[in-house]
Amino acid sequence: MKELQQRQKLKRRIYSTPVLIALACLVVIFARGTYQVFQKRGESVDHVSSLEQKVRDLEEKERRLSSGIAALNTPEGIEREVKEKFNVSKEGEYVVILVDQNTSTTTDDREGTPWYKRLWNAIIDRN
Repeated sequence: MKELQQRQKLKRRIYSTPVLIALACLVVIFARGTYQVFQKRGESVDHVSSLEQKVRDLEEKERRLSSGIAALNTPEGIEREVKEKFNVSKEGEYVVILVDQNTSTTTDDREGTPWYKRLWNAIIDRN
């Protein structure tokens, strides 16, 4: 009988309000910590994917630069680059400049007229 009373006394203490409140607080603290860990994991996954994208971009840039360097290691590549950068030509070569026929340059006749005539023309709306 004493053993039964001791068990009931123990159950009353375990299920008492202060113990339950303390256990609820522990559950909340552990849940909050778990949530923060999952949140950091998500941020880490995002960060890793952005870094992987940067690596792919840098590898592509390295590939393009390597092909450009390989092209510059040839005499034709050097000559082409010098022509593009400095607008030069070899002896015997000619430079052709193409002018678009659709663009026309017009001069404004108003620039030569005095200000009072321009004002008068603006008032009477003559062009």
